[in-house]
Amino acid sequence: MKVSKKSLYSAMTMTMLIGASLAPVAQTIPGMVVRAETVKTVPEKTKVNVYKLQAKDYADYLKWDGIVNDNGVKLSQEEIAKLGTDVTMLDGVTFRVYKVKDKNLTNDEIKAYRTKEKADNATDKLEYVSEKTTSSGGLATFELDSKSDERYLFVESNAPELVSSAIAVPFVLALPVSNSKGTGFETEINVYPKNISGEKPSVGKDVNSLGNNAIGAEIGKDLTFFLKGTIPTNIQDYTQYQFNDTLDSQLSFVSTAEQIKVKYGTKELTYSADYTVEISGQTLTVKLTEAGINKIAKAVPLANRNKINATTIADVKQNTDESPFIQVDFQAEINENAILGKDILNKTSITYTNSGNQLGNPKTDPNNPSVPSHPSKETPPSDETKVYTGGKRFVKTDAGNANQKLSGAEFDLFSDSEAQTAIKWTTELLKANKKGIDAGQFVDPKENEAIVLKSNTDGTFDILGLSYGLEGKTAVEGTTDYYLKETKAPENYVLLQKTIAFTVNQTSYNTTPVTVTNHKMTPPPVKPSHPFGWIPQTGETQAIFLMIVGFIFILGAFILLGYRRLKHDKGQYDTKKENE
Repeated sequence: MKVSKKSLYSAMTMTMLIGASLAPVAQTIPGMVVRAETVKTVPEKTKVNVYKLQAKDYADYLKWDGIVNDNGVKLSQEEIAKLGTDVTMLDGVTFRVYKVKDKNLTNDEIKAYRTKEKADNATDKLEYVSEKTTSSGGLATFELDSKSDERYLFVESNAPELVSSAIAVPFVLALPVSNSKGTGFETEINVYPKNISGEKPSVGKDVNSLGNNAIGAEIGKDLTFFLKGTIPTNIQDYTQYQFNDTLDSQLSFVSTAEQIKVKYGTKELTYSADYTVEISGQTLTVKLTEAGINKIAKAVPLANRNKINATTIADVKQNTDESPFIQVDFQAEINENAILGKDILNKTSITYTNSGNQLGNPKTDPNNPSVPSHPSKETPPSDETKVYTGGKRFVKTDAGNANQKLSGAEFDLFSDSEAQTAIKWTTELLKANKKGIDAGQFVDPKENEAIVLKSNTDGTFDILGLSYGLEGKTAVEGTTDYYLKETKAPENYVLLQKTIAFTVNQTSYNTTPVTVTNHKMTPPPVKPSHPFGWIPQTGETQAIFLMIVGFIFILGAFILLGYRRLKHDKGQYDTKKENE
């Protein structure tokens, strides 16, 4: 039996042949390389060596066209290396081979059974032959019947996780194979289908700034969270790239779907066109669209992909065009459910599919679209973000008697010792302090108004939900000082002139309250109730008697004095008269 060049061309339109005798065919067969050993009679079996190549990318002239090699030698390692970027042999790829039973099927119709599931179910069209997995340098060897005209379908049924797409898989091979002169047949052929490989994505999560994982915050104040994902070298083959983030119940979303931003390097993607956002309860899902994936693949050159990788994504502090990653920004806040002084933990992950396009060929027949052969995968969770909040309790007492609790004292709350920056109410702070508000511990609490605390009848008052700790510090490590300024003292007590400093940390709310003391005012002089209030009130009858006696003595003295004076004046008158 003799197979013409025309029939060989028809049978192998998705292969590329290497070897002097098959050079004319090679020019029209993309995706694989065949080299033949020639005999003059039709062989009972033909040995088919499938060498699986992988690379991050292939030279443009190889992506969709075959290799012409007129000297017929097997590709050397140096020649393989020149085919693309990081070209190597790939172990762990499983091929299933099916004999075509329906002789009326065209090659394109055969290749429509491109997955294991489809081929296994087409029992009236195909007959399963064998399955082999590449090893020892990417080689899988099949011994196939070739005594009569046969066509075989090769399907890639499994591949390592890092492989995203295959070129010339599935492919149809017609046996036997004759040489180009029609003078013999090949007993052994070498096939080189190519795969695109790349790193799977890795994920990170930050809060407040890139590279930071911990910070304290006031209840109800916006916190910016950053979801980060690496850009795999084979990003062009991804059909799914999706961030999944479920917030702790102590956190609430502030951003709406439209407000959530996605960027790579310094370039922003467009909401709805390049990515979609879904917020359902505590769960956020941000998914790149096909357009978004293509935009990143076209804009980021291969050399810049995966520069930020699994070992650096967690701590990277800058998203640049030279070392880009995919970044999602959104705002959330600590809510009234927060446990004071305890880290609120959160992680994120990426769900991805990078094996959807098994051909990896934009020239694929539109009537034979690619079919996903692998389920979605999910990355391990990211590093944790830690946010937290604190509070403080107080008690108002008499300076001279600690057991005497004082009510009605009022205080403004400040973040600075000069009492210039007042802490104001937020919606969530109002919720968190509802118990204290209901107990009368605050004066006229309203959103965006300064907080004014007030001591209860038992002298106590407190505040929940204060920020503490610097960026990078956990709940255990953080600490921040705040200040109270008394604006109204308890009745009959002196108003405090100095601010009262206190510290918020992990344990500040649950430890002994800060004692704030006041001194009593000095009482003013008391007005007497009687005109003679200087006389003791005891023995009042005797006092009156003495007053009367005294009055009589004084009156008698005046009478006696008057009498003597009258007598004296009369004596002088008589003497004068005698002299006359």
